[in-house]
Amino acid sequence: MSNTAPKKNRRRSKARATKSKQKTSRRVSKTAPLQAGYHHDFPMARYLADPCPEASVSSGIVQALVDRSPLHARQIHPRLGGAGDSATARGDLGSAVHARILGGSEIVYAPVSLADWRTDAARTFRDKSRAAGKLPLLASQRDVVEAAAAAALKRLQSFGPGRSEVTMTWQEGNVWCRARADWLPDDAPFDFDVKTTGSAAPRSWISTTLIRGKAMFQAALRARGHTALTGRTRDVVFLLVEIEPPFAVSLVGMEPALADYADRQVQMACKTWGRCLSSGRWPAYRDEIHYAELPGWLGYADDLQEVA
Repeated sequence: MSNTAPKKNRRRSKARATKSKQKTSRRVSKTAPLQAGYHHDFPMARYLADPCPEASVSSGIVQALVDRSPLHARQIHPRLGGAGDSATARGDLGSAVHARILGGSEIVYAPVSLADWRTDAARTFRDKSRAAGKLPLLASQRDVVEAAAAAALKRLQSFGPGRSEVTMTWQEGNVWCRARADWLPDDAPFDFDVKTTGSAAPRSWISTTLIRGKAMFQAALRARGHTALTGRTRDVVFLLVEIEPPFAVSLVGMEPALADYADRQVQMACKTWGRCLSSGRWPAYRDEIHYAELPGWLGYADDLQEVA
């Protein structure tokens, strides 16, 4: 019996290990929906396709709900028939700098003989590269990518080690939400979002992109995700890096009043999304006439003309 018992224990241990391995394989399945949590090394393509158990809210969905209507939000959602954005040459450059900083898609440079994208040969190279999931750039853009990435990396690394491209999934009530953090430092309470831009001047970027471009909703959604998953706050900070000499870098965050406004908009958007999902009704704009009011600045300009 002394010889038989260990054999049985070994068989049982092996069986338990096999079952455990099977459970693990189910948890990391490439097709199973993601549950709430932080997910590392998660493919961008699958994130964009929405890996949550139900059609989830992203920053783009929040913007559509706030600026337009539930019908428009439904139209762009990847799980409800929406299509992704088409690639552009300028977008490829920004994505390449982003990938060089944080990892991701492979960057491929066209032969030096292809000076721009206007020839058939250049367009064929570009289209084939994109079809293969790569980022095509001209050879002349290599120095731009390296210089911009080096400037951004130096600033990010000053906050210590961290993790890049972290997918976050969580629930707001019965509504699933998703976001993707560019860089989460291990020992600093920040969530960095890297943005490439022609000018990293904080004042102009705040007015054109953070507020009018609604990047504030992106920050507010991610902040809510961190709180939901950990019970702690992380300030979302935008790291702006120029894609033109001198490749300057700046950091932009949100003061409490603006952060609170953006948070309330995200909260309302999530509630609206939940109502539409449960009811199956996706209204567009209201039927009544929308009357335009005279802006104060326009009336003031008219008064100045009369005085002149």
